[in-house]
Amino acid sequence: MNNSKTELELASPLRDGPQGYMATWYMAYLNLNRLITSPDMQGYTDPRIEMSVRHHITLITDDVKRQEAIDMLDAEIERLVNPKDSNEDKGRSLFIACMNIEGAIAGWFDEFMGVSHKLTVGIATPPPEKEVTSAQLEETDPVSG
Repeated sequence: MNNSKTELELASPLRDGPQGYMATWYMAYLNLNRLITSPDMQGYTDPRIEMSVRHHITLITDDVKRQEAIDMLDAEIERLVNPKDSNEDKGRSLFIACMNIEGAIAGWFDEFMGVSHKLTVGIATPPPEKEVTSAQLEETDPVSG
């Protein structure tokens, strides 16, 4: 071992990095789905829903996008949750806000990872047809030539 080196190179695997990140996000997403469909979910007021969505936000690697997602969630909660509502109605509003943001997170993840692709096909305008005279046809006709 060379003690004169002051740097230690820790190269991350190029091929496995994106797939591992994708698997981490997907597992977190599945955990939220399991929670929502679980018989032990405590209804809309279950605090694990918001905690899961906030956890998903932490998986966003871009600092600006991550802060935008936090701000979006907070704004969506403020917009939907009415303090005068019952706890169940507040919980339902919170649940809807979380699912709205979860969709935005999935959209960011898809854009970042390039999971889905949009195929755009252009239809070219065919060139204008030229009028062909019978003399031109006779010139190119191999039978009469």
